[in-house]
Amino acid sequence: MRKLTVTLFFLLPIFLSAQTYPWEIGGGAYITSYQGDLNTPETNLGRYNVRAAGALHLRRNVSNTIVIRLNALVGQLAGDDGTFDEPEWRKRRDISFTSPVFEFTALGEVYPFGVFRFLTDGERRRIAPFLMFGVGTAYTSPTVEWNDQNGNSEIDPVAAQFDKAAETDRFNIVMPFGAGVRFALNTRATLGIEAALRPTFSDYVDGVSRVGNPNKSDWFFNAGLTFSYAFGKRLAPNAFAEKNKPALQPDRDRDGVPDVADMCPDKAGLAKMNGCPDTDGDGVIDLKDKCPDVPGDPGVAGCPDSDKDGVADKDDKCPAQFGEWDLQGCPDADKDGVADKDDKCPGEKGPIATNGCPDLDNDGVADKDDACPDKKGLAANKGCPDTDGDGIFDNEDRCPDNAGTVATKGCPEIKAEDRAKLDRAVKLVQFETGKDNLLRQSYPILDEVAELMHKYPAYNLNISGHTDNAGDENANMSLSERRAYACYLYLLRKDVAISRISYIGYGETRPIASNATATGRAQNRRVEFELYVK
Repeated sequence: MRKLTVTLFFLLPIFLSAQTYPWEIGGGAYITSYQGDLNTPETNLGRYNVRAAGALHLRRNVSNTIVIRLNALVGQLAGDDGTFDEPEWRKRRDISFTSPVFEFTALGEVYPFGVFRFLTDGERRRIAPFLMFGVGTAYTSPTVEWNDQNGNSEIDPVAAQFDKAAETDRFNIVMPFGAGVRFALNTRATLGIEAALRPTFSDYVDGVSRVGNPNKSDWFFNAGLTFSYAFGKRLAPNAFAEKNKPALQPDRDRDGVPDVADMCPDKAGLAKMNGCPDTDGDGVIDLKDKCPDVPGDPGVAGCPDSDKDGVADKDDKCPAQFGEWDLQGCPDADKDGVADKDDKCPGEKGPIATNGCPDLDNDGVADKDDACPDKKGLAANKGCPDTDGDGIFDNEDRCPDNAGTVATKGCPEIKAEDRAKLDRAVKLVQFETGKDNLLRQSYPILDEVAELMHKYPAYNLNISGHTDNAGDENANMSLSERRAYACYLYLLRKDVAISRISYIGYGETRPIASNATATGRAQNRRVEFELYVK
């Protein structure tokens, strides 16, 4: 193949008599689409796996119909089972890959109607279709996402192991073939459109073979735009003309600008406009003038721009005010990306989500409406967080990490069995008659009260002492307070924080039963324990 290329490049110069310039250099921008084990023509022609590529090329014009071309292409290939709705097993298999591709090829181009030339009747052929074919090598290095970490019924583990162990970084033989068409821009420059299929003779372009179909090789397709520029020693001035007769400089629209230099060869125009018309006389040719009948500004494609902000009036939401291009011509005083007409805080920077108003915690609630401007929260909670989701904002929740109720200020409610212990304490805490000395049988129930204090760390405890009405009222008040204090000291010795306990004596002022009977008086002589959230 190398010898053939050398022969075509250097041993056939005798055919150059049909060409004006012997060499062309250029490049192209392409899209690539892979076809293989992770994609097939039946599954939407790979439209989900299109990638970009770029190329450089060198052409040698061998004759009026044959051109040799060296091509270097760099791009990417990709395939993904998961992008297809059918067949169903493909989605379950869900293997994908990406790979760079570096391709070097020698191509032959055949022009059935000849390369660009002037004909003896004065017409210039601008369009030249061609066929191409060649051979070369493409280096690929696929990265495969196997989707078999937890097992996959659509992937044969033995075949997968074989594929994973295979050498997939390799140079593959490619034999491109395709077609294209070139358009003459002038005597040197051409623009082209082309597409080619590229069989690779390898089933590891995608890194997958035995898991898929090892009997079919992978291939890929590319299509794109090219640009070429001719250079080298120019041959006979009319080498492109038939019978070697002098060629004319055609002017189809009779505007005095030759077609070869006329940007609008079929419409009479002005020489200073390269042969194109300018109906409104604003210096923008009609071909590029978006307002061809109204004089405008060349900077906005020939349309009027009253406020001179670079946005045409027809597209300007604020045509009388100088504004920003990316805000459709409207001003933005605080430069926050929100037009003043839509900005609820035009003098302060803010995000679009809050209509241009500051949002310090970035929770989507403007600071002016945010009850917790320095903590990220929910709009439904006026911008305040509710970590435990109990409907009480963290800034009002005494237990922000544990769900509770409004009645308990966001803390968990005390369980019924624990409240029962507090009720029993009222009856079981006993003292020596007429004194504030705790009887030993009171210790177990007070220990349970201490355990409750440790179980409910968000709660405080109020201890209140009470007496019956027997005896002196002041003495009763003092005795009730001393008895509450005795319980207070006991709980402190059980490592209950002093900041969480308080005590008070009410004497005989808060009876719960009649003092007329011995039973009632016994009920009134008590110490009560109340847990509450401060």
